[in-house]
Amino acid sequence: MIDPQLFLSVVIPAYQAEATIGGAVESVVSALSTTANSEIIVVNDGSADDTQWILRKLQKRFDCLRIFNIQNRGVSFARNYGASKALGKYVSFLDADDVYVKEFGFGFIPFIKNNPDADFLTASYRINGLDVYKKPSTVSDFQYFLQRQYFCTNSIVVKRDILLRHQFRENFAFGEDVDLWLRLLKLYKSAHYNCVVSEYRFQPKIHDSRIHPFPFLSAKELSFTDSEASAVKKRFESRNLMISCVKREITAFKLIKLKSPIFLFYYVFGENGYKIVWNIRHFLRRLGL
Repeated sequence: MIDPQLFLSVVIPAYQAEATIGGAVESVVSALSTTANSEIIVVNDGSADDTQWILRKLQKRFDCLRIFNIQNRGVSFARNYGASKALGKYVSFLDADDVYVKEFGFGFIPFIKNNPDADFLTASYRINGLDVYKKPSTVSDFQYFLQRQYFCTNSIVVKRDILLRHQFRENFAFGEDVDLWLRLLKLYKSAHYNCVVSEYRFQPKIHDSRIHPFPFLSAKELSFTDSEASAVKKRFESRNLMISCVKREITAFKLIKLKSPIFLFYYVFGENGYKIVWNIRHFLRRLGL
């Protein structure tokens, strides 16, 4: 029986997720086993594989699991739809191929309850074996996130009423999650729990996000300080330039003017070059270098 006074709703969008959805759902149950008043909402986004069959089996085991089957509309629509069906005071999101760790329930939930004035709560996460923490900084959380994404979509909790006003933008192929988190960091009071609460399984690949929702649309709706405006410009111009190099859409003259061995490497090796650089940097960070 679903408690009508729910504290947390975990929304999981699922598309062709037969290989991973079981692990994602079970990780939530395990992490929140000692935390009352929670539900799991899986939005099956038109999967043509065995995702729906697996979900039915899971629902027989876990009465906190609610399933919504919809026509394929993409991850942003699925997340927004799940949030609209949530009964909890707070909503969190988990991708179908990622997992929560026990610290989500043991540490993050008490942290949320101890910070009732915070509208948007974030936590650290693990990406391919590397724990990502927030380091001391003199800049705002908004600027720090632009420099280093110290939380991810799998390590946030938001008050549900805020998500009904501020949604994932559904008309963009990439960047919809970063766009929403930047908006919330700028508009609402946030608090960060500097412990790892989820594992993000990332496959390095290049997305052509040069039409990103934040600089393209959201930045025009917000007011920035000079330093924030500079940070936004630096983040997205650098990203766009990198994509142009990977796709070899930059002129040789401009490439030479950049005087950047990394951008030259991207240009020569294309997407494989991006994967190589990402993996090398990730390996060095795991070594603490």
